[in-house]
Amino acid sequence: MMQNNLGIAYKDKIKGNKANNIEKAIYFYQTALQVFTREAFPQQWAWTQNNLGLAYSDRILGNKIENIENAIICYQAALKIRTQKDFPQDWAKVVLPILEIPAMNILVYQVALFVLVLRV
Repeated sequence: MMQNNLGIAYKDKIKGNKANNIEKAIYFYQTALQVFTREAFPQQWAWTQNNLGLAYSDRILGNKIENIENAIICYQAALKIRTQKDFPQDWAKVVLPILEIPAMNILVYQVALFVLVLRV
């Protein structure tokens, strides 16, 4: 839990170098995922995956396309647990930030289409 909280703190940190803060956040989220496995702690795992996706979305360093692809992978992982049916509020917390990233609109459409197919 502490590693995830450190990730949040660094991602939102105002002081210091923004790029370095995001890198530290990514490190702490990845470290948290070593403890919060999908099998043992599915809710915490999904929450941390979502946070990691947000960090990759904001990442300054590295290749922008790879950062977006990593964010998509994290969001998709989180959505495997945070389903609209079982956790509608948590599901929305994963999907809504995706709308802010134009390159991720495809994922939003895929999710929306998937939800519509399930309802038919």
